Amino acid sequence: MAKLVCAAVKHYDEHTKAMLRPILDFTDEIFALPVIDVLADWEHDLTTRRTNTNTSALTAAIAFGVIVYQDGIFTGQFNAGTSRELRELGAKFSKWGKSFKIEPAELPVEVRQSVAVATAKSRELHTELAALLMLIGGNVEQADTDINTTAAAMIIDRNVVDQMAKTMPPSIVVPNVKLSISDLATIKANVDDAIKKSVATAARDLSAAITKNELDGANLHDLRELINVHLERLNTRAKGIAERETALFIAKERERLYKSIGVDSYIWQTRLDERVREGHRVLEGEKFSWDSPPVTNPRTGDRNNPGEDHNCRCSPLPIVPISNE
Repeated sequence: MAKLVCAAVKHYDEHTKAMLRPILDFTDEIFALPVIDVLADWEHDLTTRRTNTNTSALTAAIAFGVIVYQDGIFTGQFNAGTSRELRELGAKFSKWGKSFKIEPAELPVEVRQSVAVATAKSRELHTELAALLMLIGGNVEQADTDINTTAAAMIIDRNVVDQMAKTMPPSIVVPNVKLSISDLATIKANVDDAIKKSVATAARDLSAAITKNELDGANLHDLRELINVHLERLNTRAKGIAERETALFIAKERERLYKSIGVDSYIWQTRLDERVREGHRVLEGEKFSWDSPPVTNPRTGDRNNPGEDHNCRCSPLPIVPISNE
């Protein structure tokens, strides 16, 4: 019986995006939105109070944390109005520090009061956010999730089957084998466990950062930056989980489908770029079987088929048996 090396079934970005969407929906609902809501409520309260009182551009900026006064120095985001007011008070601008310097005793009473009120309100906000994050971190690992990995898995599986059908010779019929309940449950369990741990870590890390920021002076501008950084960090972790679980799912699906049509071996194919790790680079062009995969990590001795190792972008070129008749 002759054998034909066919094109590989690929893992595309669209596959990862299908898995990522429900994961981000979960992190937004349980983590990002509650934090953003606390900030929004606080800013709405400030806006309401400012509307009901006559405030200058400077005191308004202090109230909103756009400008912060600490140790005789104003820092933050200055505009023409606030810069003019500070110069009129006698504050000296530092181009190097992008700040205004003025001693507390030289500030008008209303400005000192604005600083005191803003600092107290900021500490309240810091405390509320830290408490919320501790609650999120403590509850998330026991929480039920509604991450719909089943829909994503079915979309990905359909694409894998379609790709395989296009790469096989006409004499080979790729079976449309439905995913088992066990397969779907495994995907969901893996995603749930990974994202819950990531949310718990994000909540703990952001809570600690907020507490430190409060001790350092409760700078509201820095608080917003901290929140943005940690939200983006959680999104990055979510993308990593989606990428990893999608790659592993596709790797297992390829093996299952190839075996169903009698393909028991493959040629290892890397991306042939600078990102390919050395343990995978040496496998390029080599023949292996699904049941006896190569060592992909010389340090640990782990054995994997393409796509199964952490962050593996490699693919298997199936060696397809062809009847001579």
